[in-house]
Amino acid sequence: VALMCSVLAVLILIFFGVVAVAGAVPLRLFLQTAAPALSIAFTSLSSMAALPVLMRSVDERLAFPRTTTALLLPFTASLLRLSAPVSH
Repeated sequence: VALMCSVLAVLILIFFGVVAVAGAVPLRLFLQTAAPALSIAFTSLSSMAALPVLMRSVDERLAFPRTTTALLLPFTASLLRLSAPVSH
């Protein structure tokens, strides 16, 4: 369990680093937008449970087209699950 938590923490930090360096959104705004969904995802251990909150937060805080977020957010939530390879 400790190893899995450590691996996930490192992966999250790497993703935040990529957002800070290559993202079109400032890191602070990204963190403010993702914070509600991250808190639900960590407490429920479900990216699907956090998806509606993330979509609402992105719609309210970021200026991305709705068609883009409606496609990409569910796609990434279902395909890019970080815990799947670590937990099996």
